[in-house]
Amino acid sequence: MGRCGICCALADHLRHHAGLLAASGAEGRRLLADAAHHWRFDVQEAVAQGDGVAAFGVLAGRFPGGTRPAELHRAGHLTPLAVQVAPHYPLSGRSPDEACLRIDGARLDKVAPPAVLFPGRCSSGSAGR
Repeated sequence: MGRCGICCALADHLRHHAGLLAASGAEGRRLLADAAHHWRFDVQEAVAQGDGVAAFGVLAGRFPGGTRPAELHRAGHLTPLAVQVAPHYPLSGRSPDEACLRIDGARLDKVAPPAVLFPGRCSSGSAGR
């Protein structure tokens, strides 16, 4: 199987089958590593903070850190954003995937749940979410 990119639409599916893929050898582990770069952040709570919003939620995949372009998907609308990860800390010992992201320049009413953030470079892969 040749190396090919995957989009965010497939990354969640691959993560749900992580045990099987990891056990299938190097190719399965490579697919999981590729899927990790296609992160998804489901906003569960948001609060205004300075000139932006602090969003608390569940992160699937691996956020690369720093300021990254992202897209906000909410109620059928797509909004490009600049997202900066806040100091990463688990909100609960039972769920290490919970995180806090700082969304600079965003309005609270635009980021309120049920918003979902995806990497800006994967807009075609996140369509239909």
